[in-house]
Amino acid sequence: MRSPRSACLLALFAGVGLSACVGYTPSPTPGRGEFVGETVTFPAAEDILVAALSEVVWRYPVDGEFAISFPPALPRERIERVLQRLDEPRAHMLTADRLGLPTYRIESIQVVGDAATVQLHRPVGLPRPATGESLTQAFTLQLRGGVRPWRVVSTRAWPVGSIAAPLLSVVPEPPPPVPRSPAAPKSASDYADPSRR
Repeated sequence: MRSPRSACLLALFAGVGLSACVGYTPSPTPGRGEFVGETVTFPAAEDILVAALSEVVWRYPVDGEFAISFPPALPRERIERVLQRLDEPRAHMLTADRLGLPTYRIESIQVVGDAATVQLHRPVGLPRPATGESLTQAFTLQLRGGVRPWRVVSTRAWPVGSIAAPLLSVVPEPPPPVPRSPAAPKSASDYADPSRR
């Protein structure tokens, strides 16, 4: 019969052995505090995106102009504000006519209190002109902020191609302005009736 001490040691060694077999875990399991999809529109999203993109774009630049694929629920006007604050003249939002540009992709944002985790992908090589697809490298960035400005405190770079990139999110062109219909000409009865003038 094993003593309690030997049973504890056996459990400890078994746990170490299992941890060595764990594969890639790019980000925490989705749960409380996750902001993806529709909820990416929360107020601090712009600050977090600017800090995370600045880190990866600066450390892993591409030659020439590039595009950024934002989460689908982020409105166009907020994307424009992020790009303006990024202060990188070569950066563009991903539109249909920019599918041929190298594209950074934002996969997810998770926020709990004053801590945030951003998963994004940088382009590796040139994209296929028709689809914009290319090989990518994933990054998991840990940020702190809240009351203070958001800043990156750690970055984990994953091996190229080891984590599948999210689908590209193409921003549609804004609809053309609705033409104003000309005012109908006044008739003789309009002039005759003072209430219609």
